[in-house]
Amino acid sequence: VTKWKTDTIAEIATINEKLEKVEEVDIDGQQKLNNEMVAISAELKDARIVQKDAETKITSFMRKKKKTENEYTSLLSDECPYCKQYEDTKDKMQECQDDIDEFIKEIESLGSQLEKADVSVADYTTQLEEVKSKITVSNVDELIQIKSESSLYHQKLDTLKGAINPFVE
Repeated sequence: VTKWKTDTIAEIATINEKLEKVEEVDIDGQQKLNNEMVAISAELKDARIVQKDAETKITSFMRKKKKTENEYTSLLSDECPYCKQYEDTKDKMQECQDDIDEFIKEIESLGSQLEKADVSVADYTTQLEEVKSKITVSNVDELIQIKSESSLYHQKLDTLKGAINPFVE
């Protein structure tokens, strides 16, 4: 008779402790933070793709510019950069200069695009770190389990509090 009462009181105390731990977690807030983290991560990934693309294009245009500058230098001495023969090179020189000017414009444009991407990456990284620092439960499945356990603990607690000792007549 007294064992049932002692066991029930101990179980109620255990459930109350578990409920306190579960209720310390702001489940909705944590879910919101996890969703925000996913969204920021996607934005960060997109910004890094833009950043990498701009870097790749800048490198490509820099190589093309360097090659064209070498051609131009060769043409200054009236020498064909390909066959090393002497010829009239004025038209080709103008074409090279136009190409160099175009490469410079592209590099400058991509440079500003890269600067914007760098700023975006830095901003998203900062935002992501801020959100991560606020997350106490990073696993969404764990949040759902905690929410479920909370309901179960409340039900079990209500049942135990209203239970009647079957050993008492």
